[in-house]
Amino acid sequence: MQGAGPSAVSDDELLSAPVLPEVPLRRLVDDFLEATGKSNKKAAADVFYLFEACCNNYGWDNNDKWTYEAAHAVGKDFIDVSGADVIGSCAREFFGYFVPRKVNADPRSLKKMATQMGRWFKWLHKGGHIDETKSRELQGLAKQKETDLPRGEQASQLLFQQSRMANLQEPIMDSADGYFEVERVSTSSVTLSAFPAGSSGGLSDPDALELTLPLGITQLLRKGDTVCLSLVRDATGDWKVHQSGNVYPDGNASD
Repeated sequence: MQGAGPSAVSDDELLSAPVLPEVPLRRLVDDFLEATGKSNKKAAADVFYLFEACCNNYGWDNNDKWTYEAAHAVGKDFIDVSGADVIGSCAREFFGYFVPRKVNADPRSLKKMATQMGRWFKWLHKGGHIDETKSRELQGLAKQKETDLPRGEQASQLLFQQSRMANLQEPIMDSADGYFEVERVSTSSVTLSAFPAGSSGGLSDPDALELTLPLGITQLLRKGDTVCLSLVRDATGDWKVHQSGNVYPDGNASD
């Protein structure tokens, strides 16, 4: 949870606080935006506004020196007390959870978002903030998310449409809801398992649930993706989508 720091900070609090990074994450973002061309600056700033929100709210497990309470006691956010060493874990949190769950954007905008992050990862290496291996790893992640994020959003939209078209036949024989991991994909169905195992309420056989779906959806899903669904098995014996949530590419979903 993010909150505002106090208006005044005592000398004792400052003296007892952990050491701040030489180059904090906030500066790494600000310097990149300053170096970004005028025509691209606003789009980049919009992306990093979201990235900083992700870090400040969900990044604390990635910093082994500062806690939320210690930082806010001295009027600092996560991006003030963290340096380049947390960028990899924060980027994975951003791409894997924050964007699919929190960001409402069309597929084209999601692709551009990943592209902007990739440019930052390249800039960080040129500036000597991360090594070449880490930069290449993160650029590869961003490149993959240029595809993953749009297809995840498209799949989410189509699953919602599928739930609106469900023609349920009474009586309802079984139900299951929660996160499901895609285990197998064919042209006409997906095999789902509870994610994590045993977590989906009402699911009688968590190891084998086959859900028939149109080709337009199955061609967007991949083994390892995670989907948030409410499913019912009606009188036909088939599982059907009753309600749908987000699709998390590559199985990155969490509370």
